[in-house]
Amino acid sequence: MNVLLFLAFSNLNLPYNGKVLSYGTSFSAKEAPENLFWNPAGMKGEAYVVSAFNCSGLILGSLGKLWDRESFSLGLGIQLMNSGKMIKREEDGDSIGIFNYQFISPFLGGKIRIKRANLGMRVLFPYTYVDEYNSFGLAMDLGLIYSFKEEVIFSFCVKNLGREINPFLVERERFLREYRFGGILKFGEMDFSFEYSSIFTLCSSISYNFNKDFSLIIGYNGEKKRFEEVNSYILSGFSFAGDIKCGKIRFCIGSVFSEPLGLSTLASISLI
Repeated sequence: MNVLLFLAFSNLNLPYNGKVLSYGTSFSAKEAPENLFWNPAGMKGEAYVVSAFNCSGLILGSLGKLWDRESFSLGLGIQLMNSGKMIKREEDGDSIGIFNYQFISPFLGGKIRIKRANLGMRVLFPYTYVDEYNSFGLAMDLGLIYSFKEEVIFSFCVKNLGREINPFLVERERFLREYRFGGILKFGEMDFSFEYSSIFTLCSSISYNFNKDFSLIIGYNGEKKRFEEVNSYILSGFSFAGDIKCGKIRFCIGSVFSEPLGLSTLASISLI
């Protein structure tokens, strides 16, 4: 239940794409179709993108379509979460029934390139259902990617500018705002990515491109620190994945390891 309480405050901060998570969420400076679900300044390519994974009983998924027009990109998508059946307990631990946690967020995003900079925006319409309570709202993500040169790329994004329109209870809560900044350093075929998140602290990844069709990724997802009383380690820990291209299809398959929760498998497919 502590995990679900944490998610109720921060569902928009979670990575709904397996490839983003495999990079330790240090993905904001990448120019790739999967950034449709993370930093809108990085979305790139004519593509369909699908992802689904199970993290300790939580099913997370995303589906999107991206259009590229020279210096402008437009994307549509949806993010989904379902907890499955959860046991509702009283304060003394006795079971009093079953409930589940559901989240759905359709969105629209756009990106424009001006010289060395990418500017992006995403507007989301999140809906959450927990037990007999439900809520919907309006949120916005803003992002920037700046290439100092081919080997050095900087990124900044602010996520979840918005609030509930229909609250769970009485007061309309603001969504949990997150600031991220960092970048990528490229050394030949190896990329080092580092980001600091105002919520998840330090996130990082190393990827090695063996060729244009195959690369390996090792990442670390930082642990959320803001709500100390909540068990927030659900998606923190080391991750690893293989990124494979077969014709117009790109697969990213891997796992994230969180010590208290074990191993969770990740999957992402892009049709480019």
